[in-house]
Amino acid sequence: MYIVHVACSDQDCAEEIEAVVESLGEIESVVCECGWGTVLVSVADLDTGAPVIAVEFRRDERSLAA
Repeated sequence: MYIVHVACSDQDCAEEIEAVVESLGEIESVVCECGWGTVLVSVADLDTGAPVIAVEFRRDERSLAA
């Protein structure tokens, strides 16, 4: 399992998503709410023996201020 951080591929959209996926192939189908695709920003291997407490959706407020 992996924790992935993806961002909208539209430079005018600041949406970013963090999600837990079983394979990296799953992120190919992730689409932003605005309709654009996403770009993989980072990926971390998740120890499957550890419980997932929470994975939150968040916006990068720094991008909105620009």
